[in-house]
Amino acid sequence: MAASTLVLLQQVEQQIKLSCALVPPTGIGLTLEDFFASDPQRRRRTLGHMAHLLREEQLFRPDFEERLSRFVHRRNEFVHNLWADNWRGSSQTSGLPSKDELERVRTFIADLIADAIFVRSIFRGLQLALMPPEAIAASQDSAVQSPFDSWVRYIPDLKEVLREEEE
Repeated sequence: MAASTLVLLQQVEQQIKLSCALVPPTGIGLTLEDFFASDPQRRRRTLGHMAHLLREEQLFRPDFEERLSRFVHRRNEFVHNLWADNWRGSSQTSGLPSKDELERVRTFIADLIADAIFVRSIFRGLQLALMPPEAIAASQDSAVQSPFDSWVRYIPDLKEVLREEEE
């Protein structure tokens, strides 16, 4: 479960990073060329920094911004602290966390997975919405199914979290 969660978190982070390269928030300094560069230094942006800059752009409603912040915090907890913190209270006999601690970790990971899937759907919707209409039309006219065809289902989720434009 933990290994699968790590893979999912990395995929979501890449989804957010690509979105930030497509609609660069002020101060991100990330281009599409950087995103696809082989040099990892050009691609390096922290998830927390990207989420902060997206909040400043006020693209999303405050409730989604809060959920994104919570996701980033929980993702960081998972990656950096979760295992070390849970092993601190481990059994002196086995060296492993107690059954109750392991259940708490399982619940934490399950909640994190749900947040990751939701956040990923928003950024997939954003990426599809940013595609030129002719590219979408060309993929629909093609005999070969585009991987983006299934992303249409994310557009309603995206619309739910976008701030309404002031008139």
